[in-house]
Amino acid sequence: MEFTTREFLENIFDNLDNNFLIEIREISDNFSKNYFYSSLDELIELYRPNLEKHCYFGVSSRGQRKNSKGKTSGENSNCEDVKALWFDFDYMTLDEVREKIKIFKVKPSYIVSSGNGYHVYYILDERISTEKVIRVLRPLTKMIGADTKVSTHSKVLRLPGTVNKKNDKWCEIIETNRLEYSLELFEKFVIEDNEATEVLTKLPNGELVKIASRCQSYCISKMLAGVKRGERNTATLRLTYYFRDILKLDKNKALEVLQMWNKKNKPMESLSELQRNFNSVWDKEYKLLGCEFDGVEKFCKKEKCFSPIIQPKLEFENTPIKFDTKIFEKNYENITGYELVFLGLLQIFPDGLTFDEIRDKCTTKKTGKVFLHDQTRKRVLEDLLDKKLVEQYGDIYVYNRKGQYNRGYVMISPALLRLVMHKLISQAEFKLLVLMKKYARKEEDYIIFPTEVTLSKELGVTQGLVSRYVSSLESKNYLEKMYYVNKGYDFLKYRILV
Repeated sequence: MEFTTREFLENIFDNLDNNFLIEIREISDNFSKNYFYSSLDELIELYRPNLEKHCYFGVSSRGQRKNSKGKTSGENSNCEDVKALWFDFDYMTLDEVREKIKIFKVKPSYIVSSGNGYHVYYILDERISTEKVIRVLRPLTKMIGADTKVSTHSKVLRLPGTVNKKNDKWCEIIETNRLEYSLELFEKFVIEDNEATEVLTKLPNGELVKIASRCQSYCISKMLAGVKRGERNTATLRLTYYFRDILKLDKNKALEVLQMWNKKNKPMESLSELQRNFNSVWDKEYKLLGCEFDGVEKFCKKEKCFSPIIQPKLEFENTPIKFDTKIFEKNYENITGYELVFLGLLQIFPDGLTFDEIRDKCTTKKTGKVFLHDQTRKRVLEDLLDKKLVEQYGDIYVYNRKGQYNRGYVMISPALLRLVMHKLISQAEFKLLVLMKKYARKEEDYIIFPTEVTLSKELGVTQGLVSRYVSSLESKNYLEKMYYVNKGYDFLKYRILV
């Protein structure tokens, strides 16, 4: 066992109770076997990873309880204590992961490349009951956009120093900071988030609770908890547009929810004034969801906000993007999400862009942050040239429109480009949304019907991976699942919300 792996496990299982166990789990096709060790020394002495199988370890220690078969259990009920917080990020770049975790403002103890993504660990300064840690871990996992399926008591994670048999890549530790933290440091983020969604526990009305729980915008969730005199007009206008443009409520439902919200205000706005303000803006095209809107600053906390509506915009036009159907006919599975982003950008600027101009369009003016490094952008453009989707004239890159006349097209909004450029969605999720737009029916509010099997075939990935992308987009409120019954059978369809 490599020294770095041993040191890693020594930190994870430091001060392990003599009555508790360490679980190792090996998995392959139709095979799963659990091994339990009473100490780290015993594990290191006796266990030799089978590199032909997936090898995992339980982050939480196990007790001595037996399952129904009389064997030591690796289930939730047998988990005792833990000395780390852990987050699983699949199908993200390392830069994207660092962007997600920087909200904690402390370095991770370890970053592990799993062969299919990254595992981030924060070692705690003492062993704490698994139940208590999970109560902190779950909301944090959701808050930073990590895989929520991993925030369970008995979760096993890939063991560093072994092979990911899905792609034969090594699972290895790529960053070690040897730092320990108190759980209280992370608890404060949960407390702050709960303050922003106070409505969840204090409002009896189910409709507002549902809306608040889905809300990713800090200012909206603060407003939903009720406002004071002098804040009611700003909040009324902003909530009205949020109900209409983000939640897609119809006018009657939006007004009904707004009236329920008004009961939280101190003092309440008169119903006649509330309805007058609501009606005055409902049919207008004002944009009242940005950060610069007057009166919003007192509700704002950008470091706690995960909504695309507050992000500083990248500087390019709002021209609709038309993807020629040829990209779906020529092995869509071989086109990356990043390639689609640059194809879309070159569609917006039909006269073409130089490399420096592309960098400029990929730069957020207020923050100076650039989407992708120069080397990565250059590689993506070279791949597009090889696939003949882009042409180059001198130093200018131009979208290749040859052969697309009298063909169909898929239209998307530049807002989708901004989502992936601001790293609010991954390139894989962006690629899935573009494919879904191919099936969308505009006259039915962008409802699409393809199965995950169909989507997985066109993307060239597993159905399970498509399901994970869909769940992620749904949790971010960019996609909505809708179930319906036809001739006695249950069917699933999707509504694209961006």
